[in-house]
Amino acid sequence: MDGTKPYSFEKTKQFWSDFYSKINLDDCLNIFVYSDINGKEKIIDNKKYFEDKDNELINNVFHLKKGCYGIMMINQNGKFISYNWHYNEKQLAEFINFVSN
Repeated sequence: MDGTKPYSFEKTKQFWSDFYSKINLDDCLNIFVYSDINGKEKIIDNKKYFEDKDNELINNVFHLKKGCYGIMMINQNGKFISYNWHYNEKQLAEFINFVSN
């Protein structure tokens, strides 16, 4: 055993639900894309949870690969922002504001 805890989709789902519940997402569609986790085939529903096929997002959007998660926001006109690393509620609100203007 290497001391790492096994991945828990339910705990992760609860963490993100709690995190996003503090933010106004009225005009947002929130989807999750998974790349390299064990058991992702149990998660993927192609409605809210998607697979990063051939690591396209990781390789072409999140170049730094320094974190285990990132965020990408796109508005209806194609204006977008991507951020790879830890972010908080204030930063997320700023990202939403950026793509909204």
